[in-house]
Amino acid sequence: MSVIEQLRYAVLGTRDLEAAAHFAGAELGLQALPPGNGEQAFRSDERQYSLVYSNAAPRRHAVGLELRDEAALQAAMQALQARGIPAERDAALAARRNVRALVAFTTPGGLCLELVVRPQDQGWRFFPARDSGVTG
Repeated sequence: MSVIEQLRYAVLGTRDLEAAAHFAGAELGLQALPPGNGEQAFRSDERQYSLVYSNAAPRRHAVGLELRDEAALQAAMQALQARGIPAERDAALAARRNVRALVAFTTPGGLCLELVVRPQDQGWRFFPARDSGVTG
């Protein structure tokens, strides 16, 4: 299996998007991005976002793991499929997540893992809502 470069983002399903968004901004000090499509994203550093709350149905949680390049992504997808784990590219989801390419699969425990390459970073500095000690 390919080496994971870093944890890129977490997507958490919620019944109360407004309360979850308030917690992320007021308590964690994350920088809120403009909401859209039943989602609210937050920045914790130079990344485009690091946390997304979603009220889309069905509620699902996902973790984005960044791989080095397209070759690593292809190798990971083939390794998963060779083990009988359905893994598929999803161009529409890649566009929503602001990454060049994405392969998604579900773990035996039901967690969606998204392997991504070439995520976009922000061009401006991160300014937390308050000092919180959260660094990424």
